[in-house]
Amino acid sequence: MLATAMVFVLSQFSTLAEDTYAERQLNQQLQRATGFIRKDVSQARQILTTGKTLILISADEDTICYRPAGADADTLLRYLPSEAPAVVATAMDTFWVASHSIGIPRTYEKMVADTSIVLAQKCEEADMWTLAGSGDCDGWDQNKREIKDDHWAGEQFWGTPDLDGFSEASILVINDKSAVEVDLILEVYLGNGPSGYPGTLLASGRIPKEDIEETWTWQTTSLTTLVDQPVVAGETYWLVARPDGSGGSSYAGDVQVGKLKGCDEAPSSNYMCYRESGDAGARWKSASAYEELLFKVMGYTIGTKPAIVTEDVPDTLGVGYELVLKDGDTSTRSEGFIALYNR
Repeated sequence: MLATAMVFVLSQFSTLAEDTYAERQLNQQLQRATGFIRKDVSQARQILTTGKTLILISADEDTICYRPAGADADTLLRYLPSEAPAVVATAMDTFWVASHSIGIPRTYEKMVADTSIVLAQKCEEADMWTLAGSGDCDGWDQNKREIKDDHWAGEQFWGTPDLDGFSEASILVINDKSAVEVDLILEVYLGNGPSGYPGTLLASGRIPKEDIEETWTWQTTSLTTLVDQPVVAGETYWLVARPDGSGGSSYAGDVQVGKLKGCDEAPSSNYMCYRESGDAGARWKSASAYEELLFKVMGYTIGTKPAIVTEDVPDTLGVGYELVLKDGDTSTRSEGFIALYNR
């Protein structure tokens, strides 16, 4: 009986000694591993990746990586360029790092995008009087074109500056009936169709029917770019007014066309030409001589300009970490925060 008791006591002492030894071994590994991590992080210039893998840039501009390895991902390795991976800890149960950053306001000058809106081309009554110059004219002969069904109006124009695109279009329009039935569509085409007529549709906009008034009013719409290509000086373009629909109930208003009358010498434009279509743009024909559609088309250029900006720049203060080593029922843990002293 006494012998059995002695064997039991000795076995307990043996187990305790083994547990103490295992714990001591784990603690030594843990101290060694956290020593490596603390030294590398505290001297790092930049933290690149956190989580289950820690990647940082050292003070010597080397890339250092801590990453679990092994079949059970229970070995923590430390990687350095041109060196074999070094074992930092075994029997690893948990490895996790998370960076802690704040935003620091920084004010500086940088180049930013600068969009300028400029005139592409226009025709107003005053422009026609300017074209007349010293010619003796009796007055303005106002006319109109009904935009309905297949009845469209188009103004061919050229002489634009070089632009990055078209931005908006304006037209003089009136509701000359009891009600406007559909929106008025304004479209800009490249004059690359047959005989120089409208070809490629570049941009489009719409004037809501509710905006068209019972008096002559300039209406403006923003243009949506459909083909992203620059506006080239010397190319020919078209502004087309059409209804948003066809058939009997497709009245979209009347647009104003006009010319100077009773002139000693009829003024002519060298940068535009008015046309009408009765078949939804399939064919175009001339209207009255020297008559022009009253319109305005704007374009835009994109450049850069210096600007003073203030931005929050992320600044990493350090990393929080957790490292747990486990051998059977024995485990040891280290966790905390490591500040970057070279930040």
